[in-house]
Amino acid sequence: MGIPQALTPFPTFSDPEGYGRYHHLDNAKFISNTRASCWEVLDHLITAHDEKIITTETLEQGRILITQSVKLLNGYLRYLRKAATNNQQQTTNPQMIPYGRQDITDADIAAVEAVLRSDFLTQGPAVPRFEQAVADNVGAAHGVAVNSATSALHIACLALDLGPGDWLWTSPNSFVASANCARYCGAKVDFVDIDPRTYNLSVEAPAAKLEQAEREGRPGSRSIRTT
Repeated sequence: MGIPQALTPFPTFSDPEGYGRYHHLDNAKFISNTRASCWEVLDHLITAHDEKIITTETLEQGRILITQSVKLLNGYLRYLRKAATNNQQQTTNPQMIPYGRQDITDADIAAVEAVLRSDFLTQGPAVPRFEQAVADNVGAAHGVAVNSATSALHIACLALDLGPGDWLWTSPNSFVASANCARYCGAKVDFVDIDPRTYNLSVEAPAAKLEQAEREGRPGSRSIRTT
């Protein structure tokens, strides 16, 4: 029996930080729990048969289906554990460009815990404090908190009146929202190469993009960069 489309894993990739390994291990844990649930269902069917609630034919049909499902899950579980091992072995590949690294301190965790223990999970006093702190940090008059960086980029594009006929330049080493925010507004997207030292968008590369735009006959198009 083949692996269903919905259970097909992500393709393997070079992964120096080991992120793929954790992805496979998370899936393996989910599959293990699902397999345990299958056996629980079979126990319920046996109990229902003993209590004359279902027929012997129904019990056998259920047993066959559950046994086939568990067999499939076992095969997929073996694949995931092997994939996790393979990803762990690839963590020393020096060619992989790191996608990003989060920086979460104990103070960050404590701040989240304080909100979770408060009376407000949304729209509480922490929100305006955060908005003011961001505004003060960047020297702005106001700050607006949104649900995600994707929304923040979208709002920034709207504030700049980005739209059809405009181009947005962004880094190819970024989350897809860095490009999608322009597409939401009807603008086109192009990518600027990264700096090999910092992996951020190169500050020299836009000059070549401007020359390319002039050669292609669109010198009047407005270009905005996101990172």
